[in-house]
Amino acid sequence: MSQNTRRERLYVFLAMSLLQVAHQYLFGDLPNTDEGMLLYHGAAALADFYLIYVASEFLTGELGLQIQCLSLASMVTNAFGYFAYVQYVSHWFYDLTMWGVSGVLIIKLLWIPSHVDTFSCGMVWNSGFSSHKLHNGKAGL
Repeated sequence: MSQNTRRERLYVFLAMSLLQVAHQYLFGDLPNTDEGMLLYHGAAALADFYLIYVASEFLTGELGLQIQCLSLASMVTNAFGYFAYVQYVSHWFYDLTMWGVSGVLIIKLLWIPSHVDTFSCGMVWNSGFSSHKLHNGKAGL
């Protein structure tokens, strides 16, 4: 199984960021009505569904599955957010949950564990020389 490279992670991060900016630009000024909020939350859920597709195209393994699960959690949260709006429930729980899901998505995509080789370009980095082979300032070949 191939590992997720920095480029693949960046593609998904950029897709997520562009979706959020586009959603805010297109739907941020909708009227505070039932129909407006249905369109707002529905479009957000549709953007999350697209992020599931993007993650399945670019990411593999556990990271891909985690990003897809977080996107699904965001879709469910958007549905609950709309139903909470219709029932006149305070929006603080929805806002906090969405900030949390978005934050975890960003951390998962941008934080790369030290044991992961994220370059995956077929080249051997540090071949024949590494800092632990230095002895008295000279390379130990």
